[in-house]
Amino acid sequence: MDDWNRPSLKFRCNYLDSGTTWGYLVIRTSYDPALELAWQRTLQKIKDTVYSAIEYELRYPQSWMKLSRQDRIRIQNEGFSSLGLPPPDPAPVDDLKDRLRLSLLEDPAQYRDLSAPQVREKFNEWCMQHTQQFARERGVILDDPLTELGPAPVSTDVCLWIDEEVLRVVDGDIKNEFGEGPYVKAVERRPALSPDYDGWFKAELGYLWTMYGRAINSGGLDQFLPPKRQKTGERPIWNGSWPFDVEMESLGMDEREMEEYYMGGFED
Repeated sequence: MDDWNRPSLKFRCNYLDSGTTWGYLVIRTSYDPALELAWQRTLQKIKDTVYSAIEYELRYPQSWMKLSRQDRIRIQNEGFSSLGLPPPDPAPVDDLKDRLRLSLLEDPAQYRDLSAPQVREKFNEWCMQHTQQFARERGVILDDPLTELGPAPVSTDVCLWIDEEVLRVVDGDIKNEFGEGPYVKAVERRPALSPDYDGWFKAELGYLWTMYGRAINSGGLDQFLPPKRQKTGERPIWNGSWPFDVEMESLGMDEREMEEYYMGGFED
């Protein structure tokens, strides 16, 4: 079994050092007392969904294993156990789950009803404070206040913005008309702003694990995001791929042509 193809091991090798953690700064901007339980449930649902995404490689080891076509057909017909292989070691998955952190910023006096640019400003302040504390603890003098030292306990590239809309969507397990969601709002610290992108987007909960690494490796997450839907004028909820209808729109197909294309696939 070629364990080095496992997503958990690749993630740890690429993004984590011994003893370091990963995750997100979570900035809460809604403090309606009626949504207090929704806030607690939202945090738990984020963790549970990320855990499930990490555990996928244990449930479906064929997703990362190098297998022959015959073996894949056999798994499809008889299940993975039919290959006679031992189940994958859960230790790398458990390790990643143990290292996940959600660092919370919640104070009505500071964060109530912040806009996306204000959330970004608070995120940047937190990152700079972390660097300054890191330097003090190690006796390092920073000549440039913009210098960053690390590692940080969570991402310094993107944070999670939890407003009233997100609380209601996550707590209610609400999906949009395209079956996308639930989601949180992701705010980039140093976005490539443009008329079509103001530095934040909606991200499905199951994508948060993958988004962590993609934010590190990219020059801005905007380059991966799907364009806005013509039908709604809104960007799809990002789950790491372009929805079918948006792909068809990008090829110049209208709604009727998409329906004909879709139905034609069934007829074939």
